[in-house]
Amino acid sequence: MQLNFIPDGKTKSQSIISGKVDAKTVNKGDKDDTEEKKAKKKAEREARIAKKEEKKRKKRKEKKKKRIVNIKKIMQKRGKCII
Repeated sequence: MQLNFIPDGKTKSQSIISGKVDAKTVNKGDKDDTEEKKAKKKAEREARIAKKEEKKRKKRKEKKKKRIVNIKKIMQKRGKCII
């Protein structure tokens, strides 16, 4: 029985640079920076919600106008006058 060695591709040891980089700062960032990002995201989220609400209001108004117009048409057909 003969066994053949198959390397896993890790012929070099870890890089020297990796020891010089502070992983905590790279992953989390500065606290001031993250607070600003959170505030910015919150403002964007609120703006999106406000925009959606405005769209809903416009749609409701349009539906109400259509309903009123339809009611007027029906009443005119029946011979009742509505101003």
